[in-house]
Amino acid sequence: MKKFNYEIAVKKLTPPIGGVYKYYAKIAYIYEDIRMKEIKINYDFGETYGKTKSEAERKMEDKVKKWVECQNK
Repeated sequence: MKKFNYEIAVKKLTPPIGGVYKYYAKIAYIYEDIRMKEIKINYDFGETYGKTKSEAERKMEDKVKKWVECQNK
């Protein structure tokens, strides 16, 4: 099974999108962990938006988890 290490960056939107979505999340980095060595992955996950910081982050986390599942099929 492939293993990945990643970090999600969440930032505030100014102004909010539609006055509702105040935060967005992006992948700061993602690496595949291969035998104690990390290989950088170049994949654009885009952005996710949320009314709260945790909502934006959760949406991105879900997106990355689905991608990781596909890599392990």
